[in-house]
Amino acid sequence: MALVHCRPTKKLVDRGQITDRYSKAVEQLGNKENVSVRIGGLYALQRIAKDSKDDLPTIIDVIRTFLIHPPYQKEWEKRDNPQEHLPNIRCPDVCIGIEILKNLCPEETIKLHGAWWGAFNLSGINLSKLDLTLADLSDANLNHATCNNSDLSNTHLLGADLHYTRFIGSDLNTTRFDTNTKCDETDISDAKIGTNPYLKEDHTNKMIASEGHIPHLPNGLSIGRIINENQKSEK
Repeated sequence: MALVHCRPTKKLVDRGQITDRYSKAVEQLGNKENVSVRIGGLYALQRIAKDSKDDLPTIIDVIRTFLIHPPYQKEWEKRDNPQEHLPNIRCPDVCIGIEILKNLCPEETIKLHGAWWGAFNLSGINLSKLDLTLADLSDANLNHATCNNSDLSNTHLLGADLHYTRFIGSDLNTTRFDTNTKCDETDISDAKIGTNPYLKEDHTNKMIASEGHIPHLPNGLSIGRIINENQKSEK
């Protein structure tokens, strides 16, 4: 009989431990001063999600909220000073958070509507299968980033560095570009362009697409370079 009574007690203890771990991880994630502490909180949430499937939806929501509104207000305020010539903001916690979220829900398109990643250094990161509708990536460094099969409806890429960025199969119908958006070797194979009024000749003339996968471009615009699969693999 003693063993029977032990079982529910152990469940309660386990539940209490999960709650304590969760509370501590969320507290770490809310630390606005120390990026290493926030990274520790992200990894702690990932471990909890693996230990407790019941908490997975809540943890996904917490990480999503963090990624949409990351705590970089001080860095943005510095960049608002026209006399400052600062490099892109390093955001390892955001990069790790995206990777963790992809691991937790690998089959889903992750919704990050309105994410504020202005001036972030996202060079080389995998942003594929993200819904970045209304996100602001103005002045961000997306050099060599992969953003395939993502939704960038009304996403701001004003002044963004898109050198060698891949938007293969992505929705760019209403993505906002400007004269400062750098599009050298940007791959838009099979991308949905539609009649995007923000995409100009200066952009598409520098972009590339795979042979047989050239997207329909607005009237008068043409792709800068068509590549074959062998060239693509070499790159």
